[in-house]
Amino acid sequence: MNQRSWELQNKKKESKSGQGVWGLAGSSLAILLTVAAASSAAKDAPREVETRFQITVRVYNYAGVASGTLLRAEEEGTRIFRKAGVEVVWLECSVSPSPEGQAIRTKEGNEADPSYSIFPIVRYDVKGNMHLLGTGFFITSTGLFVTARHVLKAPFDSEGVEQFPIGIVQFLPGGIYIKRPILRCTFHRTADVSVGVAAPITRNQDGTPLINPVLVLSFEPADLGARVVTFAYPKHANQILESTQIVNLEPTWYDGDIKEYYPTGRDRVLLPAPCYQTSIIMHGGASGGPVFSRSGCVFGLNSTGIDGTDISFVSRINEIFNLTIEGVSLGSEPPRFVAISELIRAGHISVIPPLLGP
Repeated sequence: MNQRSWELQNKKKESKSGQGVWGLAGSSLAILLTVAAASSAAKDAPREVETRFQITVRVYNYAGVASGTLLRAEEEGTRIFRKAGVEVVWLECSVSPSPEGQAIRTKEGNEADPSYSIFPIVRYDVKGNMHLLGTGFFITSTGLFVTARHVLKAPFDSEGVEQFPIGIVQFLPGGIYIKRPILRCTFHRTADVSVGVAAPITRNQDGTPLINPVLVLSFEPADLGARVVTFAYPKHANQILESTQIVNLEPTWYDGDIKEYYPTGRDRVLLPAPCYQTSIIMHGGASGGPVFSRSGCVFGLNSTGIDGTDISFVSRINEIFNLTIEGVSLGSEPPRFVAISELIRAGHISVIPPLLGP
């Protein structure tokens, strides 16, 4: 499956009504699928405005070069082109569906497109501009998702007061995307995992609720030396102009091996809960992204990495099991606090192998 470059154009408009950035309908956003070299902003721009050019480079890794080596080469290439006034979009075009033939699958066993169930998490500044915080992924079809604890903690100050709004950018088939605010979330006390709820949305035509694809989880431990992969949004470019913002998001596969397992945590401060050390080269923006075993199931999520090295750490997905989330309705019941374990046993969250017991 080819990797895609999503270019989001966020056109700013003055509003006398004081409406905030959370608009689920009538949004002034448009998405472009970057497929070829293109010049920047508009051909009809005034002559006094300097024009920069953008090219798209497709990378087919037939030689099997390590993902970290490719990324460093692309960063160096970007630096050289930028000196010449040229912006570069790198498209990692896989020669197999995913690294080493691994694939993400639904609970029915069908191969799935990861960009529809894995999404960027963004914050909004006072001018309505988007800024990437991390990556998240859906675990229920109605908008319940998982990400790293430190990603959803970012908006809050030391007193627990939210300083800026956050949301997700969900991609749909046909080159469409939508912005969904994050309504509420819950954090694990020690592990770098959290669960959030994205605002429900409906189709403008008939009011039908949007159902999102989900990933399948596994609470089975990963083996030392096993090959694992993540799919996340660390590669992005954010250009803020006078009346428009252009955010280029490039979801990308990164792979590595399980190097160590820390059943009681790596340390007492940053990673005091069970976690894995991997050789995945992790960059900012990948935090919270799912980590898959060869089965195609999610066993962990990205937590942190050491810059310039292939040393990174992955938190277990297991720690979401006893979290509870507010305002969940099961069937005809009124909204209440519901444990993730209850949602799993009720079949709303897919886990392989299935959980046993009450």
